Parts: sequence; C-alpha cells; structure tokens
Amino acid sequence: MIGKALFRMKKAVVDSSVLLLDWIVPKDDKLIIFGSAGGRSFNGNPRAVFEYVLENEEDYDPRIFLRRDVDLDNYGEDLRRRVVSDRTFADLVTRLKARTLVGAHGQADFGLATWSPRKNFIQLWHGRGTKNDGFTHDGYDAKMRRRLKRHNRLVTAFVTASKIDSGEKARTFDICDSKLHPLGYPRNDALLRGDHPGVLCRMEDLPPHEKVVLYAPTFRPYGPAEFFPFDDFSLEGLNEFLERNSILLLTRRHINDEGGQSFEGERIVEMGFDTCPDVNDAFHDTDVLITDYSSIFMDFLLLERPMIFVPYDLERYSSDRGFIYGAYDHWTPGPKVGTFEEFLEAIETALAGCDPYQPVRRVFNTLFNAGQGSDSSKKVFELIERLL
Repeated sequence: MIGKALFRMKKAVVDSSVLLLDWIVPKDDKLIIFGSAGGRSFNGNPRAVFEYVLENEEDYDPRIFLRRDVDLDNYGEDLRRRVVSDRTFADLVTRLKARTLVGAHGQADFGLATWSPRKNFIQLWHGRGTKNDGFTHDGYDAKMRRRLKRHNRLVTAFVTASKIDSGEKARTFDICDSKLHPLGYPRNDALLRGDHPGVLCRMEDLPPHEKVVLYAPTFRPYGPAEFFPFDDFSLEGLNEFLERNSILLLTRRHINDEGGQSFEGERIVEMGFDTCPDVNDAFHDTDVLITDYSSIFMDFLLLERPMIFVPYDLERYSSDRGFIYGAYDHWTPGPKVGTFEEFLEAIETALAGCDPYQPVRRVFNTLFNAGQGSDSSKKVFELIERLL
C-alpha cells in the first residue's frame, strides 16, 4: 500500500514537472509526432498519415514515438531516423516542441506527460465500435469515467469512418459533435487504391494455394479466443479440406491474447505481429474473412468479399460486454456457424461464389464506411493544417 502511494506521488511530481516544461518550451507548428499501440509498435492509421506527410509535405517534420525497449530492426532506415523515444532528455524536448500529436489509442502513444492544452491531439483510433466501451460499458465505474472524461477534454479532433461511427464514438467516449470528423480511416487508403502489397509477400515457405482465408477472432477478458470451437472438430479433416481446395488458412490472434491453441498443418499458418503488425495489411490477400465479434469486418466490407462469423460464446460475451448496435444477428452480414461441418460448408459456399449476403454487405458498407475514400490520409493532414 505504501509502495503504491509513493509511486503515485513520484509520478505526480514527474508529470507536473514535465507539464511545466511543456508550457515553457516553444512549439513548432511543423513538427508532428505520431504514435500508436502505447509506443510498443507503429502501425495502423497514424502510420498511414505519417507516410503521407513524409512523402508529400516537405515543409513538415513528421516523427514517430516508440518506447526505448522496442526493437528498431523491425523498421526501415527511413523510419528509424524519425524515431523519438523516451530514452533521453533531448527526446523529451522534441516531444514537448511538437504542436501536433497524432495517435490511435491515447496518451500512452506518446510517453510521459506529453499531452497539454498547448498541443493539438488528433485521435485516429484503432478500430470500430461494435462492443460496449467507455460510457456505454457497465464495467466502467465512476472513477474510470471521470478519468476518461478528463482524457478526452484534451482531444482536439476525433476522426471516424462515417456519421454512424461518429455517433457511436460520441456515445462511447462522451465526445462533443464539433470534435468528430468522418474522414475515413487512413489505413484503408492503399487498400482502396489497389496498390497495397499485402502480407503474403513477406512470408516464406508458403504452400501453393489458390485461395486465402483469414481467421481473426477478437479479445475476450475471460480467456484466449478459441479457434475451431466445435465439438465435431477434426484437425485431420481440416487439413484434408484445405489441401483438396488449395486453401491457405491464416490464423491471427488478438494482440492482447496470450497463450491459446496452436494447430499443425502445412496450410494453417499463424500470422504473427512481427510479420504483420496491422491485420488490415492482410486484407488485400484475403478471399474470405472469418471472425466473431471483432469490428475487423467493417473495414473488410470495403472489398465486397464474403465473411463468416463464429459466435461460439455469444451469450457469455454479450452478457460480459454487450454490443453497441443491438442484437448481434442484425449487424453481422454473413452466415453464423456453430459446428465444424457448417464451418467447412460456409467456406466452400463462399469460395464457390454463392453469396446471399452480398446485398446486405453493400448496405452496411454504405452505412459504416460512408466517409471512406482512398485519400483519407490527405484529409487528415488538411485537418491538421486547419487546426494550427
């Protein structure tokens, strides 16, 4: 107890000192710091805007925040030269000088006490809202909601994918309408332009295949997600099915999942975060998406390709978390499978081109992705300029 109190006191002193420095250090309107994943990696929407600024806006100085323990060998030389860490006082001063911060999570994307009223914070977020969170989640007590409200007062602009997405963010995070901007998610620009390289080109020793299926369930607070959670599941049967149909099956765990199952098979490949930091990078290669309650399907709607849902623990998940758009079946445009036989049949049907959910997906795409084009990165940069 005493140790925790001392830690809180020390943190409060450090935070206050850094905040004071922030008021003293002059701001540079051309210096933009990008961050994501709490500084553990750099991907998603902030990376897409960073790359746009680096390539197109010579007058600006885009930087990346990564924690000191991140292995920079995973990043190219151009990115490494742009990294600002939490290693030195000079790094801290650089972070304090920036007028604009662009992130996907929150304050942790930029390290110690780098937010302040003297900065513009552009919140690009890291996913859609399908599940209750923040002010719509019963698990948030009064203390957590007060902390979230204080946090969001420092958000200058919150970028969303559509008006319906803006409405969800307003409810979830108690963000006022004037801060919400339905400009589309920058990470999808390359996908819509058709020049995304995909992820298979980074992977070695893959078997010959004609089709790719991506299986990516969401995080559960009560344990790792189960792949193939069927009483009649047969690994041998799955491998035979994949071989017979020349399918490559990519499995992707949620970043917060630890442990869980692993499956042996030449055509079952676990797609790790070293190979593919952002799961959206795999969409270009994917013919069919399999998921559960993840909002990943909303971005995949842009490609007008089939999807399959495996809600094996729907009752428990709904009770624990709940869904912001109401009844699960109403907003998931694909077959729901509960047995291994149904699972294989759904894949086979989708790959054969028999897709009764296509009209529904097009309607949902219009709703959920109304602001999405192939130039969202440019729109976000223009927003940054307007706010200076």
